[in-house]
Parts: sequence; C-alpha cells; structure tokens
Amino acid sequence: MEGIFVYFLPVLLGVAYFGIISLLKKYTQITYKHGLNALGLVILFLTMLLVVNLQDWSAVGYGFLLVITTIILVIYLLGWLIVSLISKRA
Repeated sequence: MEGIFVYFLPVLLGVAYFGIISLLKKYTQITYKHGLNALGLVILFLTMLLVVNLQDWSAVGYGFLLVITTIILVIYLLGWLIVSLISKRA
C-alpha cells in the first residue's frame, strides 16, 4: 500500500498547484494563464531528455521529471477546464 502513494504524488502536486494559482487569482492580478508556466518545465525536461545521451543515468532522471511535470500540467488543465465549465453554467 505504501508503493501506491508514488502514483498519487504527481496528482496531488497538480491539485496543489491548481489550488495555489486559484488562491493567487482570487487575491492578485494573476490569471489561470499564468499557471501555464509549468509548460515551460515540461519543454525544458523534454529538451534535456532529447539532448542527453540515452545510455546515461541522467536520462532516467530527466524522463522521470518529464512524466511528473506532464501529469501536473494535465491535472492543472483539467482543473481549469472544470472551473471554467462550472462558472459558465452559473
């Protein structure tokens, strides 16, 4: 059961990231578009993974970071979609 937490960690990080951006949106001039900065991290890790020698152990780390940041970005985009759909109905 302890090993399953590893799979929920990126999802929890994505929810926390969306919550932080939502709170900042409520109290400052930040919009949900500013939260797309995570896309920059995805592109960065993808570039590093493509540049590094795939026989090197750092490629495994870059691949792992790429997967985590991609999941966080997808959860953020899903949260943004859900909030925008709910706010249009209200």
